[in-house]
Amino acid sequence: MAAGTVPNLENKLFVGGCPPTSDEEALRAIFEKHGTVDEIFIMRGGSRSGMACAFVRFATQETAQRAIDAIHGNVTLPDASEPLVVRWADAPGSRGRESRGRQPNERRRSGGDRRSGGGGGGGGTSRS
Repeated sequence: MAAGTVPNLENKLFVGGCPPTSDEEALRAIFEKHGTVDEIFIMRGGSRSGMACAFVRFATQETAQRAIDAIHGNVTLPDASEPLVVRWADAPGSRGRESRGRQPNERRRSGGDRRSGGGGGGGGTSRS
C-alpha cells in the first residue's frame, strides 16, 4: 500500500509544501474548517528546497480524512508555488530506517568478495 494512504491511530496528517513563512495560525485556519484540530507542529529547515512541512493532528479520523479530501492539491499557501500535499502521516520509525539499513549492507556485499581475499584456508589442521 502506498505511503500516506492508511489512517494512523493519532489522526495525524503530514502536510508538505508549506513555505518557510508558514505559521500555526494560517494552517489552523485552513484545517479547522474540516474539524477540531488538536495540534499543529511545523518543521522548518530540513529540506533542500527550503520549504517547510507540518503535522496536523485531528480529534477524529473522519475529520482528518475530510481535510485530506478537501485540501490535498487544492489549497496553495501565500509564498508557495505549489498546492499543499496532505496525506496520513507515517507511523513513527516506519519510513527510511529499513532502506537506510539495507543500503550499506548491500554495498558491503557487492564489494566484499574483492576485499575479503577469499578466506585463505589456514592449513586445515586445527580441530575444535
